[in-house]
Amino acid sequence: MTPALSHTKWEAHWLGSSLTKLASPKSKLKLQVGQSKRRKLPSTNGMTRKVQADLIVLGTGIQQQQQQQQQQQQQQQQQQQPRKNMFSWEKITTLLYQVVMGTSAVLDYFYNKREMEKEKEKREQAQQAVVEQTDRALAAEERVRRTEVEIGNERAEKETWRQRAKKAEERLARVTRDLKIRAEDDAKMVQEAEEKAEKAETEKKEMERRAERAEGLLREIEEERERQRQEQDNMVFRSLYS
Repeated sequence: MTPALSHTKWEAHWLGSSLTKLASPKSKLKLQVGQSKRRKLPSTNGMTRKVQADLIVLGTGIQQQQQQQQQQQQQQQQQQQPRKNMFSWEKITTLLYQVVMGTSAVLDYFYNKREMEKEKEKREQAQQAVVEQTDRALAAEERVRRTEVEIGNERAEKETWRQRAKKAEERLARVTRDLKIRAEDDAKMVQEAEEKAEKAETEKKEMERRAERAEGLLREIEEERERQRQEQDNMVFRSLYS
């Protein structure tokens, strides 16, 4: 194996290994590009399995692309000029530039993905807030409706009791009036009975007086008869002994 070819494979292997380590959840590597005030590059710790898989696939693709480019450059250099120093500053600079650009692209990808996830979370939270607010509004409307129904039921119940009280008062007034009429009728009947009793007593006394008078007349008649009979007897006796 030629030194140039081994150097190309070493560069591709190093780039792929770096990206693979970057995707590892155990890696504590934190890469930053420049001192740009545009944003702070996020940490790669705590990635999800989906993010790790995407990063590994992306690193593998970059590694394969670097291998192909290095192989093409190696073939062209071997055909056009003799071999150069395998650790030339040009290759090191190119490699570092490619690593930095690849890492920046990866970090941009995950930064944009994280921003999209944040926007999605904000939209979901906003939708959840709208749903909760709608639920609270519906619950408030339901409480108002139940309160109105309860008030309506209480009013209906009060009206029912008022009607019952009114009917009871009317029934009591009617019974009182009937009892008063009956009492007046009974008083009249008692008065009539008393008057009839007094009248009967008066008639009884009158009949007793008439009976006494009749008895007196009978006695007078008997006495008169007895006197006339004695007078007749005396006249007969006188006529016999005269």
